[in-house]
Amino acid sequence: MFDVCDRLLDEGLILAAVVVHHANVTGLRTAGSWVFEGWPSTILRLEKVEGTAHRKITFEKIRAPSSSLDGKAFRIALGEAGYLMADPDEPAHTAGAILAVQIVRDAGGQIHRKTLLGRLMERTQCKQRAAAKYLGDAVQAHYLMPVRDGMEVLFQLVPEAQS
Repeated sequence: MFDVCDRLLDEGLILAAVVVHHANVTGLRTAGSWVFEGWPSTILRLEKVEGTAHRKITFEKIRAPSSSLDGKAFRIALGEAGYLMADPDEPAHTAGAILAVQIVRDAGGQIHRKTLLGRLMERTQCKQRAAAKYLGDAVQAHYLMPVRDGMEVLFQLVPEAQS
């Protein structure tokens, strides 16, 4: 999806892109990328940063009481591990991120996303949204990297995190 937005931005056909995904009101089924990301009802704005290959992603709305991202904006850049912060602050060394790394180590250095989220939820007694945040923290801190495995995503230790 971001590839299409990037092409439109690069070709100058649009000035900004807004990405919307959510869980439906009843909670009985999902809509958008809820199943993929585990995010609550969210509106993101993706804009080109002039003079760079970076994008600016703005969290326009997040309907989650525990979210601290509402209204925040970050510069992101496309790398081998996908979109990551272009100018990251100190990486998130959260207990959840460290546990995600330990689970991947225990699995021999790689594990499918669904299995990893399940083990994170089991070990922390948390819901999918929190487990997805822990996984995101581990990727953002460059401990883990996602790799496509057919239709699924496999998470592997980055070389620096293997020790």
